[in-house]
Amino acid sequence: MSNFQAMLLNAVLFQVAWFLLAMGNNIIAIAVTVCFFIVHGFVYIRHKFEWQFIAAIALTGWLIDSVATSIGIIHFSGAWAFANFGPVTVALAPIWLLCIWLCFASTLLYSLAWLYSRPLLAIVVGFVVVPFSYYFGALLSGSVFSLPVIGLLVIEGLMWSIMLPQFLRIAKTVAAVVAEDKLRA
Repeated sequence: MSNFQAMLLNAVLFQVAWFLLAMGNNIIAIAVTVCFFIVHGFVYIRHKFEWQFIAAIALTGWLIDSVATSIGIIHFSGAWAFANFGPVTVALAPIWLLCIWLCFASTLLYSLAWLYSRPLLAIVVGFVVVPFSYYFGALLSGSVFSLPVIGLLVIEGLMWSIMLPQFLRIAKTVAAVVAEDKLRA
């Protein structure tokens, strides 16, 4: 499989998974994510650092979304609220959102790798494209915005214009380590 075909397959698999995961059903999300990573592991993963990277990015993103839920930026369908401190409810983002993060993290190593050498474009993609993914995902999942839509889009855009280039920088380092280890083998 050529690099282009591998990137395209990863992008298509992610988009299909994203649509199914964003519907907000935790059981379906777990099943879809398992299937995604069976295929992904068979086709792509060649090094333990890739699994560690995917897990670290997913956990980071899920915790960021949990904070967004806790401070009331967005109330994700299925979020688990476990403590109240006055006006702040401490909550964990739902499992289906963790599953989206797991699948998304794989794109940083494959279908989004073309952004490694384009940090300014990564900032633009983070600011413009990703917020709409949140918006449409929230609509599909039945999540509730506590801000006007434009406010949510701007906040997500600002966060993602910082996070996406950083995630890509880390992914590029992981990809280089994996490539170097393959040369040694």
